[in-house]
Amino acid sequence: MLHNNRRWGVSLAAVSKLLTATFLASINLKGIAMKKCDPRPGDLIVVLKSEWSCLKDGELLRVCEKPGWIEEGEAISVAPRHQVNTFWGPHRGAPDGIKLEYMSTSGGPFMQLKPDKLEGLEMVGMTTDRFWRWIDWPRANGGIDRMVEVTLWRLPLLIDDHYRNLVEHGLAVPHA
Repeated sequence: MLHNNRRWGVSLAAVSKLLTATFLASINLKGIAMKKCDPRPGDLIVVLKSEWSCLKDGELLRVCEKPGWIEEGEAISVAPRHQVNTFWGPHRGAPDGIKLEYMSTSGGPFMQLKPDKLEGLEMVGMTTDRFWRWIDWPRANGGIDRMVEVTLWRLPLLIDDHYRNLVEHGLAVPHA
C-alpha cells in the first residue's frame, strides 16, 4: 500500500527530498540553471502595494496548504500573515523525519491567487517564521511553537478583482 510508509522505515517526505535532490543534481550536471518558481505552502509573500482591503501595503501573506500537491501554474491560497496561525507537524509529537507532517492554517480571510495575479513575483531569499505543532498528543494546551525556515517572496501589486469591479462601477475610489 502506498500510504503505509512505515513498512520501509522512511517517510514519504524523506523519499521525496531524496528524489528531488537526485533530480536537481542531474540537472546541475547538464548545466541547466535552476530556480524555485512557485511559492509553496508555508512560504511568505511581502506585498508592496495591496488592492485587497484585508492587507495593507508592505504586509505579509502566508501561502496556505491545499489538499494534495500544488502543481506549477495552479492557484495558491493565501491569507494575511498577522491574521492566521498555522499548524505544521505530525499528528502527534515532534517532527522526526519518519512521521508524515501536515499543515493546517486557521484564521483568515483567505484569497485564491491565480498565476496571472502573480505578475512580477520574485524570490527574495529565506526567512524564519513561526508555526506550531503538538508537544506529544493532541490535547488542550498541548501545542508548542516551532521556527521553520521558509522562502520569502516579493509581489509588487496584489490585484483584487472585487475592488477593481467596484472602481469600474464608481462604487470605490481608486488608490493613488
